[in-house]
Amino acid sequence: MRQLIYLYIVFFLISINGFAQPLTVTTSGGPSFPYSSFEISEAGTDFSRDITSNTSGYLNISSGNFWDNYFSYFRWKINVLRNDVLWNQELSIQIKKSSNGQKRSIWGNINSGSNWVTVNNTPSQFIKGSGSWTGITVDFKVKNISVLVPADDYQTTLVFTIYDD
Repeated sequence: MRQLIYLYIVFFLISINGFAQPLTVTTSGGPSFPYSSFEISEAGTDFSRDITSNTSGYLNISSGNFWDNYFSYFRWKINVLRNDVLWNQELSIQIKKSSNGQKRSIWGNINSGSNWVTVNNTPSQFIKGSGSWTGITVDFKVKNISVLVPADDYQTTLVFTIYDD
């Protein structure tokens, strides 16, 4: 009887880890660019070519499994792409990770993302890491701003996709 109980326990533990658990990346916050950066005070001058946001965005990474969030070393990578609503191709948007936030799991690290990454209409790798995290800070920069770019309300959406690595 005792061996049967151990067999049930082993089977139960194997069945818990036997199912794939979804990884999720959630976002909050986002960029806000100062209006003063878009003012020209003297005729014949141009805008500042690069404008960095004065607010940040935040990423949270977790697994659908409670145990994975706190006791596992699951590895992941996040790709980012730009989905344009109204965008001038002369403009460029870049992002970078400015802090790792807080680790929720016992193990884990973040290996990349500290350099500016240009976000295009095709996916590019942003950060790689492992474990569960909250509050990873993301900074934003718009490049190539000029009086030669027609005035408009340009809009784009950044899409972050997480993959099991």
